Amino acid sequence: VLARRLQQPISVMTDHQEGTMNTEMPVLLSFVGYRDPRPEGSEDDGPVLSLLGARSFARVVLFCTGGEYLERARSVEEITAGRDPAVSFSFVNLELESVVDSLIGMLQHDGYVEHGSYRELKRPVDFLLRDVSSG
Repeated sequence: VLARRLQQPISVMTDHQEGTMNTEMPVLLSFVGYRDPRPEGSEDDGPVLSLLGARSFARVVLFCTGGEYLERARSVEEITAGRDPAVSFSFVNLELESVVDSLIGMLQHDGYVEHGSYRELKRPVDFLLRDVSSG
């Protein structure tokens, strides 16, 4: 559902001699995951490359959460340039800590989770996130 919302074209108003004209410039906003550009040991496209193969985008903005994911984003750009050189790429490095660690830390701080139960919570949440991101 989120991927569908992020795929919606962004309307851009452009001045024209006879007035204003509406044009649509499809923009993809996406995080880069550990399965991008391709899952390890596979020749199959990962999620971002699959989407870029299925739909046309004028611009792609990839959100990276650290150096490893910035490298993955650059690989996606390089592969896409060979397929569709007209696509423009931008990278946003967010330098986030683990989302799971942050969530559990907030729950611990607010008293919803005991400090000793971190490992018990982290394992199933990590598994769930991997399962969801793998399709």
